Amino acid sequence: MSAPYLTTDEVAEIWGTSKFKVLEAIRQGRLRAVKIGVTWKIKREWLDQYDEKYSNVNGFKAFALESVKVRTTRKKAEADKTESKEKPAFKKLQYIPPIGMS
Repeated sequence: MSAPYLTTDEVAEIWGTSKFKVLEAIRQGRLRAVKIGVTWKIKREWLDQYDEKYSNVNGFKAFALESVKVRTTRKKAEADKTESKEKPAFKKLQYIPPIGMS
């Protein structure tokens, strides 16, 4: 008989990924979980619901594809920001000596 709850490490082993990807799915609200003490626990039925909703796409889990999409979008936005910024015009400063020192 299996345990009523799975840990993030067990889910990561089932998915073939790291526990950080499992925690990311929990934080984003895509994978239902309950926190017992300091550990996240996931029921098998919640895991099945996630698998139904985010089924495999070309051999990759949907969470992996979403992560890549977010990363590439963020990089593109940063590149657009740096390209659109104009260099600031620098004013030539005039030297003014302190009072009493001429």
